[in-house]
Amino acid sequence: MNIAFDARAILGPLGKNRGIGNYTLNQFRTLIQMDPKDNYFFFNCVEPFSLFGKCPRNLTESYFSLGRGCFLGSGSYFSSAYGKLVKEYIAKNRIDVFYITSPFDGLLPVYRKDWFAGIKVVATVYDIIPYLFKKHYLRDSDALKQYMGFVEQLRWADKLLAISKSVKDDLVNALHFDPLKIDCIWGAASPSFRVIDVSQSDWDHMKKAFHIHPGFIMCTGGDDERKNIGGLIEAYARVPKEVRHGHQLVIVCNLSPASVDKYRKLAEKYHVGNELVLTNYVSDEDLLKLYNMAYLVAFPSKYEGFGLPVAEAFACGAPVLTSNNSSLVQIAGDAAYLVDRFSIESISARLAKALTDKDIGRMKQKGFEQVKKFQWKEVAKSTIESIESLNDVKDISHISSKSLNKPKLAFFTPLPPKQSGISDYSVDIINEISAYFDIDVFIDDGYTPDCLLPDTVKVVNHRAFDPSCYKYVIYQYGNSEYHFYMNSYIRKYPGIVVLHDANIHGALAYKALNVDKDFEEYKTGLLEDYAEPDIASYLEAIRNGSRYADVFNIPANGYIVNHATKIIVHSNYAKERLLRKNIGRNVKVIPHYAKINPLPNVKKCKNLIKFSENSILITAFGHVQQTKRVMPALQAFYHLLAKKGNLSLKLVFVGKLASDLEEEFFSYIKQNHLQNDVRVTGFVDLDQFKAYLDASDICLNLRYPYNGETSGSLMRILADGKCVLVNRIGSFDEIPDDACIKLPNVADMTEKEEVEAIAAALEDLVTHPEKISRTGSAARKYAEENLDIHIIGRQYRDFILETHESVVTEDLLSHVRSHLNSSYTDEDIHELAKTLAYLKA
Repeated sequence: MNIAFDARAILGPLGKNRGIGNYTLNQFRTLIQMDPKDNYFFFNCVEPFSLFGKCPRNLTESYFSLGRGCFLGSGSYFSSAYGKLVKEYIAKNRIDVFYITSPFDGLLPVYRKDWFAGIKVVATVYDIIPYLFKKHYLRDSDALKQYMGFVEQLRWADKLLAISKSVKDDLVNALHFDPLKIDCIWGAASPSFRVIDVSQSDWDHMKKAFHIHPGFIMCTGGDDERKNIGGLIEAYARVPKEVRHGHQLVIVCNLSPASVDKYRKLAEKYHVGNELVLTNYVSDEDLLKLYNMAYLVAFPSKYEGFGLPVAEAFACGAPVLTSNNSSLVQIAGDAAYLVDRFSIESISARLAKALTDKDIGRMKQKGFEQVKKFQWKEVAKSTIESIESLNDVKDISHISSKSLNKPKLAFFTPLPPKQSGISDYSVDIINEISAYFDIDVFIDDGYTPDCLLPDTVKVVNHRAFDPSCYKYVIYQYGNSEYHFYMNSYIRKYPGIVVLHDANIHGALAYKALNVDKDFEEYKTGLLEDYAEPDIASYLEAIRNGSRYADVFNIPANGYIVNHATKIIVHSNYAKERLLRKNIGRNVKVIPHYAKINPLPNVKKCKNLIKFSENSILITAFGHVQQTKRVMPALQAFYHLLAKKGNLSLKLVFVGKLASDLEEEFFSYIKQNHLQNDVRVTGFVDLDQFKAYLDASDICLNLRYPYNGETSGSLMRILADGKCVLVNRIGSFDEIPDDACIKLPNVADMTEKEEVEAIAAALEDLVTHPEKISRTGSAARKYAEENLDIHIIGRQYRDFILETHESVVTEDLLSHVRSHLNSSYTDEDIHELAKTLAYLKA
């Protein structure tokens, strides 16, 4: 599913840096991390903000400037413009479910049902306290009218998610909502609330900053009569003096000057002025320490949608006194001292009981157990279960292909038996996206494909291509001769290019200079990336034969990508380089996929390929060529054998050895008597590849020089839960550090240092086998969350179907600038222009 949620709770006035905002931040951060199968979209029209430092692959964050709420107009026009933006966002991102995070926040226009035609809408309800206490919160008729307008958008929503059973009961009993429409997802304390060690210096700090001493009673209330701070002060004063002695009452919250004055006067009235501490704002660090220092946390609130301070206190090991009403009693259970919120006598008596309870440690333990029921993972799980329960919300891949009028897609690619990783890649991608598209595959001359594809997929020669028959065209392009036949089609019939290598200069040079022997073709190709004066001397040297093509140091891809409507790459490294050349390109990072199969029994797999189950098998996969650092790896293995001769170590290169390496490679093996320890398999099919991979203990996936490629074999290695060595270069360095062993970029080492680095890493692993296991487990987890082919298939679908956003032009910037005053910065103007471009796309 594609699930969009808005920024109102996180950034709106009701939620920002408050309970609602913190709830939503924790809920969606956990949800996105736990649910890699769905795609999440953060729809933000408030202010620039990012949910994560590094955006997860299943999250798209979008910010639309509305010009401080005035540029698009006001009143009904503003609502109409906002509605158009919502509808455009839903259509362009193919949203299945829209999540309203703060339905009572009036920062932006109230949502209208007609904006969400064809999709489902869910909303979180934190409480309906203003309605329940109308005389206090909604005395003004306009305020009541506005509030009931918010309630009406809840009535047409498909599902309401209440943060406690109390909130659900209120919706049903007070506003007459259908209980079947409401699910309870509960809440939780932030993971930052936990038991910590408190030092003497911490106590010294609290004494100096707030005059707080050990044994204090803490109340994390709020500047609202409903929090019952006044009642708590009066109840505290009624506790016998000898009982409350040594137990200050510490109110920890931000208070207005008027409230500070009111509470101090109240404390003086009841003769406890010297025992009351009003901290006002405290830092998150100090709040955590105060929870851990408190003898008791008192929270006798009159009403709460979800009593967060109770959960926070439990998580920090503090005993709790709270009210026996609303959500508070549901969260506290029997793990707190419960009071009647309206009875000063009740609050006072239970305070006295807690302060004299010799068994108060038991209440701490019960609180620990109770808070286990309220965890963010459970909130996230309940949220997605509720969304998935909407009857009509289904992943399109589950729908019968016969029931869909699927768009026609022309797919240009090599297929097996062509000895290319892209051939195998395309087979699996076609199988995955055939649920969404009616696909014809166009291949080169001279071979018959040998692969399993769906019956609905036709494979034909490229000369049969008729562009009028297809809504979309996609070209799988790599740095080899297998793709040359596509070149003229890409220029004549632009489509989506999947660029497997960021630098495809090698393919250009080979085709133009070796196959076609056409220097002008080569020159024309390079001029797609470089101005002629910048490469004139280089081209002249190529023309007169005094220089070979420099395919690594003069990267090129413009002769293909300049003619693409959209571009798919597998790494941020490749995307950044494409956008540096042309910021207007529509480039999407879709990771190279992996199939998540059951983990193998390594020992049994070794037996199948004739290795001892006690041997340590080190493998490298793919074409055995110099860029894979074959010779340094071979030398490092020899050094490892010399040091660890007591172990059975084997090195296998699973692939075809490049002809230009044969003499050096076999000479080294013979010279160092490695014939029994090193094997080269030659080209293998996927079944053989998988057999060797399953049997591996450690894998090598080293690379230099680098063409900006992403390794398909590396993705399979990660998915198989193997420990793999890579270099810190390009896309390889984007794999999380805990999911692989990273060696320096070869460019930063001498030949000797490279061999030593490989040997040292291998020695460390074979000496500490637990590192092999730990790294492999992290690799598997990364693959499950990011590389699963079902996730990749949906990303392909969405990007192919996505409408390209309009580019911000100088004319549009001038138009925006002419309507604004001088208080708007250039950045403000550009953000507004982006929003208008999106609306006009």
